[in-house]
Amino acid sequence: MTTVRLLARQVWRRCTRAFWSIDRALGGLEQPTRTQQFAARRPVAVGVGTAAPAAALLGVANLDSVDTVGDVMLLLGGGSAFGLVFGLTALGERARQRRLQRLGLWEPPARG
Repeated sequence: MTTVRLLARQVWRRCTRAFWSIDRALGGLEQPTRTQQFAARRPVAVGVGTAAPAAALLGVANLDSVDTVGDVMLLLGGGSAFGLVFGLTALGERARQRRLQRLGLWEPPARG
């Protein structure tokens, strides 16, 4: 492998270890709540479900100054950014739950 790929792999591993150590410090080895389980199963729904109200709230807050297409795009972009943050957080929760399963600390409830 090239030195760049080795360096990139080493940096990735360090970042991963740092993420999991911060997660442990914040209580990441605890059982997930029902809300966390819902978010981990449906990250796209969480992202869209937060993006739409955020965009609507931004639109209501700036109702008198929305005149151009650029203003509307700014509202949609702000809502989308908000939803993206929540969706990525839900994906992180999914990774945490997979890790808990892999370590044998938690078994998801049976679906059905």
